[in-house]
Amino acid sequence: MKLAGFTSISEPKSENLTDEQKRNLVAPVVEVTCKKPNFEVGSAMKLSFAKPPTEKHSAGTWNIDLDDDIDLADPDDLLTEEDLTRPDPQSLKVCRTTGKRKTYKNCVCGLKEELDVENMQKVEENKKNFKSAGGTCHLGDAFRCAACPHMGSPAFKPGEKVKLTDSTLQNTA
Repeated sequence: MKLAGFTSISEPKSENLTDEQKRNLVAPVVEVTCKKPNFEVGSAMKLSFAKPPTEKHSAGTWNIDLDDDIDLADPDDLLTEEDLTRPDPQSLKVCRTTGKRKTYKNCVCGLKEELDVENMQKVEENKKNFKSAGGTCHLGDAFRCAACPHMGSPAFKPGEKVKLTDSTLQNTA
């Protein structure tokens, strides 16, 4: 009751019930009385321990006392030319339904296909420019990281192209 905002909460007292009323009960019934406060949700009130604002610091403002010998950054140096260029309109394309650059299941606006093509191009580019972080990709799947483009390929010699024979590709079961 206290957490719900009520005040003047009394101690719980056992409630006198008839045998018929007690028949369907699982837990004991108690009576608690309390009062609803006389303020509305969202109202404000000054706290009793709040300090009044002083002359040096007026209410609701922040004052920073800086010495004159501190060098501050020049505001013109904070933005670069790259920051001032407009973004490519293609990168701002969003789904008509969600309003985000993320598609949803059964998307029909065409953004899903565009994002899939972009992702496939990124994957292919990563495979071409891939350099092993650990240097053990050629040893097999047990030595490959989760993002390795060689995952699922057999072990090979470094620098050698992976070649799969027909017998490797056939199902033996």
